[in-house]
Order: sequence, then structure tokens, then C-alpha cells
Amino acid sequence: MKALLIHLNGQRFCLAGLPNGGVEASIGLTEEETNGRYSMAVYGVELPTERVSLWPSTALEIGDEVKITVVEVEAADPPEAVPRQS
Repeated sequence: MKALLIHLNGQRFCLAGLPNGGVEASIGLTEEETNGRYSMAVYGVELPTERVSLWPSTALEIGDEVKITVVEVEAADPPEAVPRQS
């Protein structure tokens, strides 16, 4: 399966992939007058059930380096959470 191998500051962060679905890594930057907030989230959607899977998320700081590599693997890290569908 295709997966995203993510490193944060040179350290392996996670390997996110789903055999039937897609995954995304999102970097969010919010600028405020007195403070900025920076974060990274990794999530996926399994098809056809549309079940959402969440891998670890983390706060980022100025100077952090995120490297994302598309890889082919037999298995990925299990999601940290799979929220219930309502």
C-alpha cells in the first residue's frame, strides 16, 4: 500500500497508510497578534465505509522541520484513534 512516512526534526514521527483509502498530513499555521499557533495533524479515510483514522498530532515551533516521503509498504503504523461514526 502507499503510505506517508513522516519525520519531525530528523526523528521518525509516524508511518500513516490505509489499505483501502487515503491519508493526509496537514500543517496548520495560525498567526495572532501576540502569539502564533502551529500544528501538524495526520489523518485518513477508509473506503467505502468513510471511517476516519487519526495518527498522532503535535504542536510545531518555529524552526521545526517536517519531511514527508511517499512510500510503498506492507503495513503502516496503526492509527492512534478511530472516532465513532454517528
